Amino acid sequence: MQLHFPKKQKVRDLRERKGGMMVAQAAIVFFSGLSIWAFSGKRYRLGFLSGLCGQPFWFFTSFHDGQWGVFLVSIWFTLNHARGLWAHRHSEGSFWRKIA
Repeated sequence: MQLHFPKKQKVRDLRERKGGMMVAQAAIVFFSGLSIWAFSGKRYRLGFLSGLCGQPFWFFTSFHDGQWGVFLVSIWFTLNHARGLWAHRHSEGSFWRKIA
């Protein structure tokens, strides 16, 4: 009977992937927290924009972990964040008016 141990290269690859997941998790916490904070302060454009910035990290983690329900909800959130940002593009003091 022979024991098989993972090669050092594979162990290092696993650690690198874990590091990427930690960055993604930190980004999810940051952007989701910022989005909720902005919505509670009625800063809708900032809320929608920060929500959109966090979506790629939601897609990555849900796809990587095979959480298909979370992946589908992420698509729904992305569409609604984009719709909200589009709806608030002409509000008073809007970023879009300042650059136009």
